[in-house]
Amino acid sequence: MNRTIEEVKFLEGYFSEGDSILDVGCGTGRHIIEFCRKGYHIMGVDLSKEMLSVAENNLLGEHFESELARADASCLPFTESCFDHAISMFNVFLELLSRNERLEAPRQMKRAANGNGCIVIGLRVIGPFRKPSDQTHEIISLEDRDFWELIVDEKEKTPTEFS
Repeated sequence: MNRTIEEVKFLEGYFSEGDSILDVGCGTGRHIIEFCRKGYHIMGVDLSKEMLSVAENNLLGEHFESELARADASCLPFTESCFDHAISMFNVFLELLSRNERLEAPRQMKRAANGNGCIVIGLRVIGPFRKPSDQTHEIISLEDRDFWELIVDEKEKTPTEFS
């Protein structure tokens, strides 16, 4: 089975058909296409103009209409709670070089997702990250890939150990 199809099928366990999803670091749009095929409303953002151009062409080739925007993961241009869920797949967070960016990006994803939504960040390699504490995440695995479902302490309102 195609890896992207596997990942989307896995993530569907956290979502309901028709939910709106923010894909932070959408790259070429591979997850967007699969979610669109399954009836989800998805918005893709990426910092790279080149990746967004490829994603736009891929979406047109599949005849899907989905919104794309150029945005920095640590400064998302969306109002509070305008999506049901937020995802960031395949090492997007390894591109965030500063500790402040790595702390702010999940805060921004949380702000953009509604309070009952799920935030999932996928990492294949931990790289420069220190493992988050058990209070801020739960590891959910698919084969050799780990995804961190952020668990937010209501007193803190943000994952404080994600650095």
